[in-house]
Amino acid sequence: MALNVKNPAAERAVRELMALTGEGQAVAIERAARERAERVRAQQDSAIVDDLLTVIRRDFADVELTTDGLYDDDGLPR
Repeated sequence: MALNVKNPAAERAVRELMALTGEGQAVAIERAARERAERVRAQQDSAIVDDLLTVIRRDFADVELTTDGLYDDDGLPR
């Protein structure tokens, strides 16, 4: 897929990135896109974890966790 960007703000941003990094246009765009995709993916993963924790907290709110019966009087597993 070839890109032909006709957005002055995007062109300025790419030129600024190239000046800051010393990278060529293709490398600067590729790295920026990959880094953004990684950030978005991490945010989505975090949202999934948050949703799972909400479900766990809701569904197991009344469950009391205990170690009763797991260990003997010497503290060793039964």
